[in-house]
Amino acid sequence: MDVAAASRLEHGVLHGGAAAPPQSSAP
Repeated sequence: MDVAAASRLEHGVLHGGAAAPPQSSAP
């Protein structure tokens, strides 16, 4: 997985998983 996806995944986990909105418009 790419860095952007990994970063978004980590943010999601830290902020409550799938409840967290995407940090950018990246696919």
